Amino acid sequence: MYKANSKTVYTLRAVLTVYALPVTAVSGGAAAIYPYAGMAFALLTGAVWIAVCLWYIPSYCSRYCISVNEKYLMIYSGVLTRKTVKLRISEIQYCEIVSLVPKKLLNASFVRIYTCGGKITSCPFDTVKASELIRELSV
Repeated sequence: MYKANSKTVYTLRAVLTVYALPVTAVSGGAAAIYPYAGMAFALLTGAVWIAVCLWYIPSYCSRYCISVNEKYLMIYSGVLTRKTVKLRISEIQYCEIVSLVPKKLLNASFVRIYTCGGKITSCPFDTVKASELIRELSV
């Protein structure tokens, strides 16, 4: 069973914060030009950031897990609704580890699983767990 750990949650929060900094700067500039609208925009972006960082990311990471047995790869995900994906291991064409620059610095990476029907991107794991998952799928 592969689950994201608390380090992954902190990594996602840090990456989201880095991406939210330009929006915060724009809302501050808008507050200087249009005081009421800019303050409302700043409060709205702050509330969305808090909701995503404190509720959605921990819920997403705690409910996302991957299990592998002899024949199947099972992926369980979903925050408000539960989703289960069941793949035959024989249908998997190849897997790869993908890590963008901010996540690479924080040692987090996604696992992309390619099948005949498309691709599935996993929840971010630390790089060691991602390589263990790929090693288990390739055997």
